[in-house]
Amino acid sequence: KLKPEAFIDLNNTIIEEFYTDNTIKTWNEFRLLSIDGSALELPHSKEIVDYFGVNSDKNQVPMAKISTMYDLLNNMILDSDIAKSHESEYNQAIHHLTMLKKDDLLILDRGYVAKWLFYILTCKKVDYVVRLQHESGNDINQFWNSLSEEMVLSIEELPRKSQSRLNELNIPYQPFKIRLIKVLLDNGKIEVLATSLLDVAKYPREIFKELYQLRWGIETNYSHLKNHIEIGNFTGYSVQVIKQDFYANALL
Repeated sequence: KLKPEAFIDLNNTIIEEFYTDNTIKTWNEFRLLSIDGSALELPHSKEIVDYFGVNSDKNQVPMAKISTMYDLLNNMILDSDIAKSHESEYNQAIHHLTMLKKDDLLILDRGYVAKWLFYILTCKKVDYVVRLQHESGNDINQFWNSLSEEMVLSIEELPRKSQSRLNELNIPYQPFKIRLIKVLLDNGKIEVLATSLLDVAKYPREIFKELYQLRWGIETNYSHLKNHIEIGNFTGYSVQVIKQDFYANALL
């Protein structure tokens, strides 16, 4: 009957003490963080299916969406979330944003490409580097197809869906700028990154390939959670137990 929130509170206490009492690793004086999500198969019971849902109508396998915010250089889970099977990664990312501070640099994969999210981070004075998809808006597609290696793009207006999301969050909009950078991968392919680090002299284009590759640390941590901590090995068939086990393992 222990509340799952007890493990969240314990984790928050340990995190606070860790960053207060230790000399932490940083990148250019930034705490380097990443957010990413995954899925967990759950034990089968009516209570779990009714609450979390299933992966599809055909298979009827109970599933949960999980998300973590992870310190890439200090190997710490700052925040974690377990939600229903059809929860969006964006909603879970918003859940983590309360843990962000000024002088945090957030590295995100293509699942988090949204101009409204970039704007929220800008308002919170949190910097970011995000790998873009090919279809990320006409303005970004023009850069992708150009010969330019980088540019600063002023976002004067948001797409309708992005503006609606800000309206839901009651956040007024003002134009802001993002920097677009092309990165040549070892296999010869080109990726485009969006970043709030606009100072070209302080953050030259050449540093971003190695910087973005540090995001792999959160993937490694998910492997650790699933294969060593066994975060998907649940001990009961109630929603309460699922949440207890998840947050206890995140604390571990």
